[in-house]
Amino acid sequence: MQAQQMLKSMTTAGMALSLSLNNNLKVTPAKSLNGELRSTLSMYKPALVNCLQRQVGNGGEPPPDRCCWPTSFAMNGEKIDLFNRRGDRLGAQGKP
Repeated sequence: MQAQQMLKSMTTAGMALSLSLNNNLKVTPAKSLNGELRSTLSMYKPALVNCLQRQVGNGGEPPPDRCCWPTSFAMNGEKIDLFNRRGDRLGAQGKP
C-alpha cells in the first residue's frame, strides 16, 4: 500500500496521521492504534514521513484542511459547504 493511499484510508476510517516536531508519527485518536496498524506504520514510516512532509506547504504551513476534521474539531471546506447547503434548503422551506 502506498503512503498516500494509507493516509486516505486512515482518514476514511476516522483516524488522522500527523508528524510530531521530531518527525515521529502521531495517530489520532490514539486508542485506534492497534498492533496491526502499529506494525504497518513502522514498515512504511519513511514513506509516510516523506508524504506528510510534502503535504506541508512551501511556507511551512500545512494545507488548510489538514488542520481540520478529522485531525481537529474544526470544519473543513467540504463540511462548511454541506452546512451552507443545508441552511439554504431550510431557508427555502421558510425555516430560520
